[in-house]
Amino acid sequence: IRIVKILFMLSIATWGVLGAIANLMAYPDGYYSVQFTFSMQGAANAPGLWRAIENPLLIHLGFAVIWGSKLAGGLLASYGTLQMWSQRQATAKAFDEAKTYGLLGVAIVLLMLFFGFVVIGGTYFELWRDVKTMGYHAHVYAFIYFGFIGILGLFIAQPEVESEAI
Repeated sequence: IRIVKILFMLSIATWGVLGAIANLMAYPDGYYSVQFTFSMQGAANAPGLWRAIENPLLIHLGFAVIWGSKLAGGLLASYGTLQMWSQRQATAKAFDEAKTYGLLGVAIVLLMLFFGFVVIGGTYFELWRDVKTMGYHAHVYAFIYFGFIGILGLFIAQPEVESEAI
């Protein structure tokens, strides 16, 4: 079970680091996506269009939160993976403590996915109204990532028992 938990943490780390690198390598595309969301172009007839943001600095900041959260979460999960690996034969208490930084990484990406995509993108900028361009797809992928990472985080966080030591 410990090895499986380590491999799941490694997969979260890989998702975060690769996702951050991909976001940075395709910066113009990511910037456009945040710009599209912030401008509320997909919510053309929404009553809350006054909330739209066109300021390039805020758009860059919004995108930085996305890739920065992926990178921070991925790096913390990477560190957590190494800590868990080094404690794989240790006591249950030591292995549980080794999960701490990795689970912090999980929490960071879950916060970004929920707060960034659901609360800010979906609720505030009403991206859910856009079913043709990117709104629907952004929410679906945010939900998929949140679901998988959240379930894996819950599994990893389950307390160890002494009999599970390898």
